[in-house]
Amino acid sequence: LTVSGVPLNHLVGQQFLVGDTILMGGRLNTPCRYLDLVTDKAVCDLLWHRSGLNCSIIRGGRISVGDAVRLE
Repeated sequence: LTVSGVPLNHLVGQQFLVGDTILMGGRLNTPCRYLDLVTDKAVCDLLWHRSGLNCSIIRGGRISVGDAVRLE
């Protein structure tokens, strides 16, 4: 799931909705230099603070393009 303009650090430890789906924010991801090696490009630094949030699915549902991320 790719989002834009959402401060992911605010979702750590929070339940939130995207479409009909309820997610629980886990830990923030951090990029590693291995990505630089396998892509042969310097992408790790570009992804710092942008590499995502691990989540658990509390209740599955439909997610559509344009659905907002909202706290439950």
